[in-house]
Amino acid sequence: YRFLRNVVMHEHGHGLGFAHVCPSNGTKLMEPFYSGSYDGAQQDDIRAVQRQYGDPYEPNNSAATAVFLGTLGTSSGLGLGAMPTTVAGDTIVYPAVSNAGLLSIDANAEVDYWSFDTTANILVTIAITPLGSSYVDNNQDGSGSDGCSGASGGTTNALAISNLVLAVVNSAGTGGLALSDVSPEGTPETLASFLLSGDSNYKLKVSESNAPTESQLYKFSITVLGATTVTASDAASSNVITLSWSNIPGATQYQVYRGTTNDFAAATQIATPVTNSHNDSSLPASTTFFYWVKATQVNGGFTSNQFVGGP
Repeated sequence: YRFLRNVVMHEHGHGLGFAHVCPSNGTKLMEPFYSGSYDGAQQDDIRAVQRQYGDPYEPNNSAATAVFLGTLGTSSGLGLGAMPTTVAGDTIVYPAVSNAGLLSIDANAEVDYWSFDTTANILVTIAITPLGSSYVDNNQDGSGSDGCSGASGGTTNALAISNLVLAVVNSAGTGGLALSDVSPEGTPETLASFLLSGDSNYKLKVSESNAPTESQLYKFSITVLGATTVTASDAASSNVITLSWSNIPGATQYQVYRGTTNDFAAATQIATPVTNSHNDSSLPASTTFFYWVKATQVNGGFTSNQFVGGP
């Protein structure tokens, strides 16, 4: 019965340290009187719990304690909920809660780390999106029949509490690969068409830049745009090999490596083209060569060199 659930959860709210909140208009679990217009904790209640206790995936405040999301594939539109091993924590599935989620930056200096693997060289778009709405909330002042009649003036814009920052760092969390910190409070941060090399462990770092004193709910998504490839052909030439590879949006340059064995450690960098093709000329005939291509992307002042492809 909703009546029983809401009353029990309301009283547990007091046990967790929360007072009544006004106005009593059927939008928050911790209002002074029962309402059946919602089922369980609502946006303000969830924000209060996470401000005091953190989100359900604490402690993930360091690279060493990052929550593993799973292994990305190469199918289009792959997002948080579609990963083989997943944290289905970006939204509250049931009962649904408007403008709320299970993830948060709960206060100043809070940092969340998430990790994932890749199985191929892929392009992805990563985004973090703040959750929340603007609503009235006041302390109960004891006046009137509901104890709220004189309470006024308090409005919270829960969408724009924190200026969120999105970063991709290496597996140790010590080196930055990409940064997005360009959008104001209340708007998403996005790394679009970011190149990731296969079989690498990556960390997402979510933080804030404006010293918030309240919790900011958020969600994030990782969308795989597709795998990247490199092709090589000697065509009709006996001493020229033509290379081409997937165009990487935002690449400042490419690095082409050549070897005589299928071992990148023994390969030599031979060119740094700025377009996604290269002619490797003056080669000896009847010789097999192996090629690798990396791309350089700069995001938020951080430089990332990742494999586009290889043998």
